[in-house]
Amino acid sequence: MTRPFVNAIEKFAETNAVPLITFGRGQRKDHLAQKALSEFSGREVILFIGKAQEKAYVVRTITKKNPDTGRDFPWLMKSSAMVNHYYFYCVDEDFGPFFIKNP
Repeated sequence: MTRPFVNAIEKFAETNAVPLITFGRGQRKDHLAQKALSEFSGREVILFIGKAQEKAYVVRTITKKNPDTGRDFPWLMKSSAMVNHYYFYCVDEDFGPFFIKNP
């Protein structure tokens, strides 16, 4: 599911000439958004799509052993991982500037 989703984002950006920016560690996303917004003069647009690796909570499958039988069984465990988050920085005629974050 992840690879087709990422491919769709990249294809959308390329097809619509929307800049796809990989954020660096500690980079201020709002500064980039303000700069892009100051250069925009239309009514509605996706200013850019940003990608950042950030920590997120995930559910992982681990294997546990039944203490009585010794048999393995699957178990779900909450954990954290570094995953790519996509930020869609947009301008809407009615709502003004906004962004949508999609992990």
